[in-house]
Amino acid sequence: MGARTVGIYNRAFLYDTSTSAFTGLGTLGGNTSIAYGINDTGTIVGSSSSSSGWSRAFQYSGGVMTSLGTLLGGSTGQSHTRAINNIGQIVGWSNFGFGFAAFLYDAGVMTNLNSMIDPFLGITVRDAYGISNNGAIIARSTDERAYLLTPLDWTPEGAGGGEVPEPSAAALALSGGLAAAAVSANRRHRRQKHRPASAAR
Repeated sequence: MGARTVGIYNRAFLYDTSTSAFTGLGTLGGNTSIAYGINDTGTIVGSSSSSSGWSRAFQYSGGVMTSLGTLLGGSTGQSHTRAINNIGQIVGWSNFGFGFAAFLYDAGVMTNLNSMIDPFLGITVRDAYGISNNGAIIARSTDERAYLLTPLDWTPEGAGGGEVPEPSAAALALSGGLAAAAVSANRRHRRQKHRPASAAR
């Protein structure tokens, strides 16, 4: 999985180790594409140029590549996926306003992760690089710091009988454990207010 050169363009592919066969994933109408992640069900995520010339995040399943759109909506702007978990939740970045913002794509809806963070912290995340099966997200801020967003009801993977909990809310924890804030990340998109967790220095 990744990208290889076809002619003069890079194209996303899936490599089957059992058959040593490459499968091209195609594009969203443009010339290039690249795959970044795959989950246990075989759904692949990545980015592809589109017929409009913009680079767009995609998911590939059942032989079909589907654009995830952007936080801007419409036909403008760029987006890139970084990772997908086994629940089907996808994270990455998208144009938003005059800059970039990290997103969570879940059940067909792309959500700006910054809308889920307590504004009191003054933190803006511009990219998300990974998401675990229990909803923990690795993100990067505009000041180049790493953050871990974890569900409020988070349980480490492998604990509690191995069942994957469905994320219903998330709390943001600084990489150094300096502070925490409430974040909504409900897979069913129930929106509710959460009190910020205690902050520590």
